[in-house]
Amino acid sequence: MVLPSLPRFQWRHVGMLALALTLSFGTRSPRQAFALTATGFDVSYPQCDRPLPQGSFAFLGVTGGRAFSTNRCLPDQYGQSVAAGLGSAIHFYMNLNAAIGSTASQGSTGPKGTCAGGDKACQAYNYGWKAAPGSLRDGEPGRPGRDVVPGYRDGQ
Repeated sequence: MVLPSLPRFQWRHVGMLALALTLSFGTRSPRQAFALTATGFDVSYPQCDRPLPQGSFAFLGVTGGRAFSTNRCLPDQYGQSVAAGLGSAIHFYMNLNAAIGSTASQGSTGPKGTCAGGDKACQAYNYGWKAAPGSLRDGEPGRPGRDVVPGYRDGQ
C-alpha cells in the first residue's frame, strides 16, 4: 500500500487520531459504540408532493438544491412535520455551492470587501454571507426561532 505524501507533522496527527478512536471504542465495534437510538428523515425539493417518511425528527431543506433558490414545498413539508408531532425536532438546512453560474456576482462584494477576480476565498466568503439570510428567512415558515444546523450537509 502506498501512503500519500504528507509532512511528518501531519502523520503524527493522523496517528494520534487513530489512537484516540481506538481508545474511545475500546473492545466494542464502531456499530456497538454508536447504536442508533432514533430515526428521522431528510427531505427537500426532490420529495415535493410526496408524503413524508416516518421518524422522530426531520431535517428540511430550505433551498432548491443550491444557494439563492427556494424549496417550493417547504411550507407543506413543514406542515406535515408539525402534523406528525415532531415540533421541536424539526431542523432546517441550506445547500451552498461555489460562486459560479448566474449567481456568481453575489460573491464579488460583501463583508470581505471587493474581491479580486481570482480571489476565490474572498468570493466564497461573500457568497455564503449573502446566501445565508435568505435561507434563514425561508426556513422560518410561521415558526418562532431559527434552527439551521451548522455543518449539516445534504447528501442528495
